[in-house]
Amino acid sequence: SSLTYCLYITFTTNVKYYLALASSGSITPFIFLKPELALIAGIGFLISLSIAYFNLSTNLKTYVNFAPVNLLSSPIKTLNTLMLLSLTLVFYFHSNTIIQTRGFKLPEPIIDWAIDLSMQGANIPVKGEKYLAQLPTLSQEQINLLKQNPEILKQYGLDPKDLDELIPNENSGPDIKSPNQSAVKITPSLPTANLKDIIKAQITDSLDQIIKPYLLAIPIILAFLFYSLVSFALWILSFFLSPAILLIFFILEKTGFIKFEKETREVRKLVV
Repeated sequence: SSLTYCLYITFTTNVKYYLALASSGSITPFIFLKPELALIAGIGFLISLSIAYFNLSTNLKTYVNFAPVNLLSSPIKTLNTLMLLSLTLVFYFHSNTIIQTRGFKLPEPIIDWAIDLSMQGANIPVKGEKYLAQLPTLSQEQINLLKQNPEILKQYGLDPKDLDELIPNENSGPDIKSPNQSAVKITPSLPTANLKDIIKAQITDSLDQIIKPYLLAIPIILAFLFYSLVSFALWILSFFLSPAILLIFFILEKTGFIKFEKETREVRKLVV
């Protein structure tokens, strides 16, 4: 966009054409954004396009030898930076509005990736839920025996109090047992969520508590990351800017759209 705009100004060199393009560029955000965000973007675009116009106009009026790369590179890069600052400001206000109304949560794919990475080759017990969910049918005598041997439960991340969360299921019928054994069928009272879901819920709750005091700073951090990432992309594209400018003017000259004239000028030189 910056390259196209600067080429347009170079070929028109008339303030009325600049005003027409700058006005339309400033109105465009109102088509895609909310009015308050579009107003910020529109003002930012208008200022950016105006600064680039006067910068390029000065170069075109003061150059001695027409070198398109030297004349256009600086205004293009300046326009890129100014428009990026405008978009960063819009991004900040937009993200701040969302965070203040809905809160901030890390994307679930990031949490899932971290959990999968940490669980590779590891068996991580979390408060014994994995083993509670997989407990077989136990008799009352077996439950009492486990309570009397808490060291066995600790090996599986369980606590004797967790056994109290097992609810007898009267409708499931009696277990197969010896004649002198009285037992009831036991079912876990915990949800049948797998270990990954439990870890994910715990991590999400912990992150919410950690992030909550810093909600005001998060939009600033996100805006900085946005600016940094786009700046890096523009820096990569800048390597192709000079070849692109040279190619465009080469094609325009060969097709007869533009031509160059050579002239001789007298200059004054200081001699001491």
